[in-house]
Amino acid sequence: MVGSTLIALSAAAAGVIAACRKDSLWVAITMGALAAAVIGALLASRFKDAAVDNAVRAALAGEPAADPVDLAFALGIRPATLRLSLRRLEQGNRQPQQK
Repeated sequence: MVGSTLIALSAAAAGVIAACRKDSLWVAITMGALAAAVIGALLASRFKDAAVDNAVRAALAGEPAADPVDLAFALGIRPATLRLSLRRLEQGNRQPQQK
């Protein structure tokens, strides 16, 4: 995530400089790099969310926890992250199954 953020910031800065110089080729290149960095950050975030959701699902299948804080501690994640994961899992169960 940090790498994608740094790439996005440097691409945005280079794009602004290129726009000030009216160099459209460099503007296009830097905006492409910016888009790639943003897509990379989005994919990294989604993969991390999926990994947390799978860990929570496995932990709940093995032993239902009485306290979300204890479960978060056992999984090594923040309680807020656990609540978000539980919310995503609840909403996923409400969605109609696609065939």
